[in-house]
Amino acid sequence: MKYHDFQYQAATWEKPRLVVAKVEWHKDELFPRVGFIVTNMGGGAAPVVWFYVEWSGAFLMPIQAQTPGRSLRCASTPR
Repeated sequence: MKYHDFQYQAATWEKPRLVVAKVEWHKDELFPRVGFIVTNMGGGAAPVVWFYVEWSGAFLMPIQAQTPGRSLRCASTPR
C-alpha cells in the first residue's frame, strides 16, 4: 500500500484541501485499487491515514448496527 498527499482547491472552495491518495496492488488483479481522502487536516498523509483508520470504525459501527426501519440520527462535527 502506498500513500501520496497533495493540495487541491476546487473552484467553489475558499481554501485548498489536503488530498491523500492510497494505491493498493493485489495479487492476481490487473489494475490497482485507488482511494482518496479529502480533508482540511494538516500534517501530511500519515496522520490523516491514522485518523481515518483509527476512527472510521467508530463512526461506521453505529450505522451498521441500525435495525431496518429505524431512523438514523445525523451527527456533525464543529468546523
